[in-house]
Amino acid sequence: MVCSNGLPLYDFAANAASLLLYAAPILTFKRVIRKRSTEEFSGVPYIIALLNCLLYTCIGLVASISMYSSPLVAMKQVIKTKSVEFMPFYLSFFSFFASSLWMTYGFLGKDLFIAAPNLLGSPIGLLQLVLYCLYRKSKEAHTEPNKVDLEMNGAKFTTQLQEVHEKKLEN
Repeated sequence: MVCSNGLPLYDFAANAASLLLYAAPILTFKRVIRKRSTEEFSGVPYIIALLNCLLYTCIGLVASISMYSSPLVAMKQVIKTKSVEFMPFYLSFFSFFASSLWMTYGFLGKDLFIAAPNLLGSPIGLLQLVLYCLYRKSKEAHTEPNKVDLEMNGAKFTTQLQEVHEKKLEN
């Protein structure tokens, strides 16, 4: 039975969107496993989301705000590289979708503890989607070679920059 204020419908939709939000990184994890490298993906959004789930009952408001603000790290990289390669679309989309539904649910139920963290999450999610639309055609990140040694299958590879530097030190 649906109440006149529609809360059960929003409750179901918000829970479904939250489930999709937490399932969205599966595609990224599959890519990381397949390539055996995290490439330029930031682990911050995933770690914060995990901590949000683990600590929600203790410090829910702070954890939610942290979770919804953690994509700022990826957004900075998108703007710098003009590429969305390392900002997964589904994570951005479901973050916006879930946050918007929970914000609406909080306002309809007059529960500011639910609505408050999502007042931050919805605009950040929307900003991510706008950035995705702006830079989606440029999928590959244009970055300089990493200065850190890369390891693949136990063999050590170094960038050309490191090799030049090492030769200068030898001379």
